[in-house]
Amino acid sequence: MLFADDAAVCATSEEDLNIIIQTFYEVFADFGLEMALKKTVIMLQRPTSNPNITDPVININNKTLQVVDKFKYLGSVLQNNATADKEIASRIQKAVSNFHKLYQRVWKKKHLKLKLKSQVYRTIIFPTLTYGCETWNWSSKQMKKLEGTQYRFLRSIAGKTWRDKISYVDLLHLITKDAYNTNFDWANESNKGVSITAVETYCRLSRLRYTGHVARMGENRIPNLILHGEILQGQRKQGRPKKSFREGLKNDLHKFDLFGKYSEQNTFQEFVADRDKWRKMINKQAQNFQKNWENNKVKKSNARKEKRKH
Repeated sequence: MLFADDAAVCATSEEDLNIIIQTFYEVFADFGLEMALKKTVIMLQRPTSNPNITDPVININNKTLQVVDKFKYLGSVLQNNATADKEIASRIQKAVSNFHKLYQRVWKKKHLKLKLKSQVYRTIIFPTLTYGCETWNWSSKQMKKLEGTQYRFLRSIAGKTWRDKISYVDLLHLITKDAYNTNFDWANESNKGVSITAVETYCRLSRLRYTGHVARMGENRIPNLILHGEILQGQRKQGRPKKSFREGLKNDLHKFDLFGKYSEQNTFQEFVADRDKWRKMINKQAQNFQKNWENNKVKKSNARKEKRKH
């Protein structure tokens, strides 16, 4: 995969990878370019059938390339175990850092309206927290960490503390109150106003939107091949397999009440073929999911309060 001056190459054996890297190095030299060997690293995804496989040894110009367990590519952290643990932790860390940089200048200023603060949060902090979420395959535990991080952000923006005991749902209503922006009256219904939702709602919507974009690509495009690819060799261990991206996508369709409509189609490509129709449909279902999410939160909160009384 190539992007600007960054490149990620894949191989199924140490010999093939050595040939590919050596070819890149020589071709770059022919065009007067130099490969940054200090920034070039190797990441090995060990098969479960052979977890003790030795690290590959790749030598370029008498220099052995470093083997790592994770590396950053286009701002996202990739791991050799194909999980999003480090990536989500990195997103939270960066969002917290950016939030604290604006504390004295924005969040603490009482003369700034809450509407303006919410716009700053939606423009700077929230994208930092959810960058790359289209490709995440998160767990419920990871999502709770993301929701907890946003809850603390919104609580600080609203000038509340833990002593106020304000709920997450009430915070969302308070932050988004009177946040409608009349400058976007001309825009599509889904683009109006300052929309701050639960992180889960946004991540599910982004994943469906991105997958629709990939499904409409040509059959020979790499993202499309990866989305529909199947492993022909190997055998997994007994027990429940790891949650795949397509399993998460299927769960998104269920949560957005779209799986029934999807089942009526022959293929997923037919389901998302009309871009405008697809976008309007998932945006509408995202609003319904957010309402249900809020109602479930309120019900669980009330149930806990009743339990404490008894």
